[in-house]
Amino acid sequence: MKALHAHGKFLLTGEYFVLNGAQALAVPLSKGQHLSVESFPEGNSISWKSLDVNGRVWFEATLSLPDLAIKECSDEAIAGRLQLLLRNAASARPDFFSSQKSYRVSTRLEFPREWGLGTSSTLVWLVAKWLGVDPFELQFKTFGGSAYDIACAGASAPLLYRLKGGRPEWQELSYSPPFASQMWFVYLGRKQNSREEIARFKQKGKPASTMIREVDMLTDRWLAAATVADLQAVIADHEQLVGSFLGREPVKKRLFSDFPGEVKSLGAWGGDFVLAVSDEPDEFVKAWFQKKGYDICLNWSALVLH
Repeated sequence: MKALHAHGKFLLTGEYFVLNGAQALAVPLSKGQHLSVESFPEGNSISWKSLDVNGRVWFEATLSLPDLAIKECSDEAIAGRLQLLLRNAASARPDFFSSQKSYRVSTRLEFPREWGLGTSSTLVWLVAKWLGVDPFELQFKTFGGSAYDIACAGASAPLLYRLKGGRPEWQELSYSPPFASQMWFVYLGRKQNSREEIARFKQKGKPASTMIREVDMLTDRWLAAATVADLQAVIADHEQLVGSFLGREPVKKRLFSDFPGEVKSLGAWGGDFVLAVSDEPDEFVKAWFQKKGYDICLNWSALVLH
């Protein structure tokens, strides 16, 4: 049996602008997705089962081989995306499914699906590793985007990521903020469709090169931040820059104007998680968000891979 694991992700800086070559800071998470594959010498099919964080089946499908036609499934839309992913992977390894074999594939998430921590990106990375193809090429061909999340899926540390000439470049960093205990991830309960958000961003036109450089400098300032106050200043400037380009209000102004600290959107604006940074103690911050109706408030160390 083949067993693989991929990490979830958070994009801390450079959201949207990473698509146009800006330097972005991203972190792989301790939670991700497992994939296991068993092969059998007879038959010509893939039996696929996806399990959620509680071990419950949330999707099932059977695909015939070698054409990867959908024979039966529990959700046609999800099955169609899985079929596209597998066909794109197989196109880079046309011999992979040519032998007379059948496969039993099982995936298991380590986080709730609605959290938006990388259900799709971890799957792309896992399928690519199973078939032995380039995970970045598979991501670009199947779902598009910057593919920073693909870098996170296989990373073992925080990383700097950018697209240069349309090709991914990244380096892992030894980044462990001394004030990590003053950083919390808060779930908003409004999952965003990243592909739709990317389309909206592109409709705004290409950002000026000066704006790309500003994002680069903000990422450098983030890494250099020595105190909570330093990081809060970076977050405020970053939110203002992105908000001005998108024509949207930063999340703190919109939802948390009275929070004693700074709040930053992570990835696509308007959904999933935000990062809160404050000098207040852990008990105070968690109680503050709970009073606002946000019960999931996790400290940096609870999610970031370390």
